[in-house]
Amino acid sequence: MFKPLFAQKPITKTISIERYEQRIDDTLHKCFNIQSFRPQQREIILSTLQHKDTLVIMPTGGGKSLCFQLQPVLTERITIVISPLIALMQNQVDGLNKRGITSFILNSTLSKSEATKVLSILNSSNPELYLLYVTPEQIKTQRFQNIMKKLYSVKKLGMFAVDEAHCISQWGHDFRPSYLELSYLKKTYPDIPIIALTATATSKVKEDIIKSLELKNPQIFTSSFDRPNIYFKVIYKDLYETPIQILTQILHQHEKEGGIIYCSTRMECELIEKYISTNGYPVAKYHAGMKSEERETIQKKWESGEVNVVVATIAFGMGIDRGDVRFVIHWNIPKTIEGFMQEAGRAGRDGKPAESIILFSNDDFEREVALNQETSEIIRELCVECSCRRKCLLKYFGETTFKPNKRCCDLCNENTRVKDDLEKLRMRLIKKNTIRVKHPTPKRSPNGSQCSGFTLASKISNQNSSSQFTTASQMLEEQKKKEDLKPKKNKTNDPHSKKITDFFQVKK
Repeated sequence: MFKPLFAQKPITKTISIERYEQRIDDTLHKCFNIQSFRPQQREIILSTLQHKDTLVIMPTGGGKSLCFQLQPVLTERITIVISPLIALMQNQVDGLNKRGITSFILNSTLSKSEATKVLSILNSSNPELYLLYVTPEQIKTQRFQNIMKKLYSVKKLGMFAVDEAHCISQWGHDFRPSYLELSYLKKTYPDIPIIALTATATSKVKEDIIKSLELKNPQIFTSSFDRPNIYFKVIYKDLYETPIQILTQILHQHEKEGGIIYCSTRMECELIEKYISTNGYPVAKYHAGMKSEERETIQKKWESGEVNVVVATIAFGMGIDRGDVRFVIHWNIPKTIEGFMQEAGRAGRDGKPAESIILFSNDDFEREVALNQETSEIIRELCVECSCRRKCLLKYFGETTFKPNKRCCDLCNENTRVKDDLEKLRMRLIKKNTIRVKHPTPKRSPNGSQCSGFTLASKISNQNSSSQFTTASQMLEEQKKKEDLKPKKNKTNDPHSKKITDFFQVKK
């Protein structure tokens, strides 16, 4: 039977906190089989033990989950974890239960008998569990609100943990409207602490999280976004006659090692997976167009090491967990820096050396300019203009004191070669008349904003860019029907349809 250690009030006596401090290391060793805390983890846990609202901004692989998993073991009260991803919930609950830390999921994927079991435990006079994982949508239901009221009335409700908290902000890269409903928590249970956690948050996103969750004078813990073991690199696809061969070269260098290849579209995901597989490298694909059972199987195989490399869209995102990932490749330029840092941060979570590789092409860049000019200028700086890629990334998140070194990136380690490649790229694009040319004074975009000294010298129209996406979808459907990778010339009258597969053909 659980015996609550303190009343449902903030801890005011120093001796109470000292008692927890004495037990915190024992709990870490015995329950989690971890020898020592990572930076800031202990301070974060102590903050929640003092009933303080807490905001944690910690990069991927920094150990955010422990910050809300250890506290309920100490207090023997239930922490309700709000997470957007069912797969992530299941992974964490399975891991906790293996360690004897009783935890449950309550969501729409449970069978009737499974849901009945969980509800029976929650409605008992003394519910014996430590963590309960739910989606933000579940919080809105009357059934779950009744459960929270009951837990609160019997002094078993200990804390709310809002994971992937950047989803609450419209400035974030993964905004989810259902997160806005979470203001209900503080309004209804003002004395229950909330811990909000995210791997990426600009100052605007941070302000949004605090405001939307109505956090009271939160303790804010911000870890550096620097991942020193990740080597950042950009390869310029326009310099290769057959750019897709770059992937097989990288896979050869990382033979039998874990990796992810991110693509912007399902079509590219399908094409690249097929190409790599037919060239003798066992890979799997993962995108939102696949059945949920297929995606779950692929994720489990990849996390267990049965499959080493996954070609995926960003659907293969939050919640995936594998420590020995040695490389993350972006076949297309990233759409946001926040998203890129999360995706690149899935490499090297074991602390060993890993690579993040962007495959840059001018065509990708032109499309991004049309869709999001502000973001595209940051990506341009990262890929073609900065003196150190790591310094550029950290500067975006407000870290300005970083000193470059040879382990930073290809610009720091192979400066002469990269500069030569950039000059070759410039000359090639000038010949194609598709380069963005730098001017001595900033030019104005059509909407009146500055373009950081760049104007578009291309004759490619906006119609060209938009037609590519339509044609891409058509091509994928045709290819699935025909079981043939090569697009059929007579299947469309779109004059730009050939451009979709430029990366898969020899450039002239």
